[in-house]
Amino acid sequence: MIWMAEIKEEKAQGEQKPEIAEGPKAEKKEEPKAAKKEEPKAEKKEEPKAAKKEEPAKRDEKPAKGEKKGQKEEPKEEKVLTVSLKGALKAPRSKRAKIAVRILKQQLTRHIKRDVLVSTELNSKVWAHGIERPPRKVKARVEITKDKAIAYPME
Repeated sequence: MIWMAEIKEEKAQGEQKPEIAEGPKAEKKEEPKAAKKEEPKAEKKEEPKAAKKEEPAKRDEKPAKGEKKGQKEEPKEEKVLTVSLKGALKAPRSKRAKIAVRILKQQLTRHIKRDVLVSTELNSKVWAHGIERPPRKVKARVEITKDKAIAYPME
């Protein structure tokens, strides 16, 4: 029993000594850290606001690369095409919509004579009934500019 009492006393003394020794030191170290952390946060919030205000001014002053000051948007040419996706029905059921999008891109590229990007709206129209049942035909409106062509669904 004496043996247990000694262990309890040592634990009680051991816990009290480090708290007294480390307590004031720990408090002194924590205060400067807290003060340092608060200051940069305030600065960081102010910097992005200032940077955002400067960006529009730069855009107004200099035109984008390849553009001239007096030049407006590039003229757009539009074509409306009906694309048959019948070939996708020959594919396995689990790949039909994916192959239908591939056929759509190939047909549009063949008629427009350049790479065509399929918009998300047109893509979702092909995928509307799931992967197994894509539509047999799709009407697409293609906007052609100098360097790109984008296909949208015909509404």
